Amino acid sequence: MLITCLIGANLGEFPAGTTIGAIAWGSDPQLRVYLEKLGGGYIVEMAYSGGWSGPKDLVGSIADTTLSVCCWGNIQIRFYFQRIVNEIQEFCWVGEWVQGATIPTR
Repeated sequence: MLITCLIGANLGEFPAGTTIGAIAWGSDPQLRVYLEKLGGGYIVEMAYSGGWSGPKDLVGSIADTTLSVCCWGNIQIRFYFQRIVNEIQEFCWVGEWVQGATIPTR
C-alpha cells in the first residue's frame, strides 16, 4: 500500500492496514508521521521540515502494532506502541529519542 501526503510526497510502501500516528506544530509547518516498517516489527519516522526525509528506524515493536502519538511545548513528542513482550512502551523525543515508561498489559 502506498501512502501519499497532501503536501504531495509519496511516503513509500508500508503494510496494508498499518496504523499511522501523525503530529504537526508551528506555522512552517513541521510534520512527523510514525508507522510500521514494511515487513512489520519496526516503527519508523517520516519528517517534514520544508521537505520530506526518512523513513528513519526508531524502535522494534510487534507486527501490526497500534500507535498513538502526541506533542506539546517546545517540542516534546511521545508515542506509544505494543512491544514484542506484550507491554505498552512509551518512546520520547526530548532533544533526542529515549525510552520512556513501560506499561504492563496484565
